[in-house]
Amino acid sequence: MSADDHAKQEIALLVKNYCVALDTLKPATIRTFFHLDNERELKEKFKEYKSLRCTITAPPDYDGGRLDSSAAGGAQFKIGMKQVVEMRSGGAPSTIETIVTMVVSRKDFQSPWLIDRLRYEEKPK
Repeated sequence: MSADDHAKQEIALLVKNYCVALDTLKPATIRTFFHLDNERELKEKFKEYKSLRCTITAPPDYDGGRLDSSAAGGAQFKIGMKQVVEMRSGGAPSTIETIVTMVVSRKDFQSPWLIDRLRYEEKPK
């Protein structure tokens, strides 16, 4: 297996685990997938949420992105993500389908890939 293939496997696992962590609505759990401390921001975002169900709808796509599988590597890619959000205020759950641009990096081969930043765009209909 090439270094790129190995990095892609690890990154796909990061994406999957991040999505699973979103379902918990626990900022401290989700925070472990990021380089930066975003706990306060996450608490604010989730305070009105009753539940969240995250599904990856498209695997990481590196077209137009980048992948550097070296020790201090980095990558940028897009994934499809669907989130079904139920608010505390009630009403029908809303489904949000997005294309997420994710930038990830690691310090060395022993360090996990972590998220540097995310950008959500509504998926074109």
